[in-house]
Amino acid sequence: MKEFLPGELNIPYGEMTTLRNTKLLVLGLDEATASDVVRKGLVPKAVRSAYHFWGTLCMLLILGSIGASFFYKWWVFIPGIVLAIWILNAAKRANVSNVIDAAVRDQSLYTLIGSAGRWQYTIKHDHVVDVMTERFATGKYAAVQ
Repeated sequence: MKEFLPGELNIPYGEMTTLRNTKLLVLGLDEATASDVVRKGLVPKAVRSAYHFWGTLCMLLILGSIGASFFYKWWVFIPGIVLAIWILNAAKRANVSNVIDAAVRDQSLYTLIGSAGRWQYTIKHDHVVDVMTERFATGKYAAVQ
């Protein structure tokens, strides 16, 4: 198994889908890039809606728990903030997964993220790693500049 960090490798869409369908390739993306893609509106509406829903829910939970600490018990804000942080972290991970799924279905989105050098690739089979390394050395899968 070999991991390629962002900018090290850029696999064309057709080969990526073939490797991913045979479970030899795992795509990865960092949370900041996934959030940027959603904020720019490059993903389907359902992905944007989920992103905004969970963000709004976390903000309301924080504000509500702070308000409840004034009107009920002073310590109520502590579990509210802890729960909001937990939900926000889960939402960030789900957002990355949703953006990856959208990019796998949409070649233009995959290419856009790839041209920015943001994909992280994990290749699971040593033979495939050798082939990718050879193609990288010959310039077929040149790193993003």
